[in-house]
Amino acid sequence: SGFVDLAITQAGASGSITVGGLLNASSAVAGTTGGQVTVQAPRIETYFGEPGNSVLSADGPAGGGSIALGDANTRSVIVGAGSILRADALARGDGGSIAVRATYNSAPGANGPLARTTFGVADVYGTLLARGGPNGGNGGHIETSGTALNTSLQFVGNPTATSAIVDARAQSAAGLSGTWTLDPFDVTITNAATVAVNGEFQPIGP
Repeated sequence: SGFVDLAITQAGASGSITVGGLLNASSAVAGTTGGQVTVQAPRIETYFGEPGNSVLSADGPAGGGSIALGDANTRSVIVGAGSILRADALARGDGGSIAVRATYNSAPGANGPLARTTFGVADVYGTLLARGGPNGGNGGHIETSGTALNTSLQFVGNPTATSAIVDARAQSAAGLSGTWTLDPFDVTITNAATVAVNGEFQPIGP
């Protein structure tokens, strides 16, 4: 296992990191866990394309590692529909952790309407995996947090929505399922059609 750390440390909103390809902190050595992948910037995007174009991997035989995209200074993080974030246990061990965060908030307590870019927006449409090992182990932990959070995308003229796949299960019968934390201001779980947001987001919450 190893460490992959990409960061823009300068102040301001202009910096961005686009990930296209493989960021690999996995281990294939028996008895070891996956490593750590960290990407921090005001704006982060994993390549939006066919499956496999962007892969962030922190697998390990004895347990998954950790993957973290974004933080409290991130205004936008997009996990494209073709992207895979994976922190699986490959043999016996617990799933790792995946955190996708865009929790920037320049106007706390505002009741809007305010420009969407005033708040951190997490758009998560890819595949996030933190599964327990097939030979034993519990599922891991996945977090998707944003002042605004989207996990389903529908293009104009295309009736099929593109939705995130989130899997933190135990792959062995004796294991316990993991957890998925969703942390926006407001949560709507519905089978209704996607509602467009045209440049403004009105928060409901603290």
